[in-house]
Amino acid sequence: MCSHLKPLEEYLITQGANEIYRGQVWSKNCREWIYYDVVLDPKSLKERFHFGETITIHNYKDIKVGSELGLVCDICKDAIMGIHPDSPASNKKQIIH
Repeated sequence: MCSHLKPLEEYLITQGANEIYRGQVWSKNCREWIYYDVVLDPKSLKERFHFGETITIHNYKDIKVGSELGLVCDICKDAIMGIHPDSPASNKKQIIH
């Protein structure tokens, strides 16, 4: 995980977030993406960690392949993703702000 998102990764670990996948996804334009079995509040997390414009919110909705919501480092192409809150899989999942 890049140095820009590393503080968020460490925070999620302290919050008990369960990592469910780590690796390269989608394309070679993505480096390391980590998925957690929680719902992330990316706007709140951007503020908490004082992330600048190079960390962007990724909001992907798709009923066929799954939905995700999280933060992407546009410099390093790394990301931290959670379950999309509109997904049925988000039911009763921990929400991390």
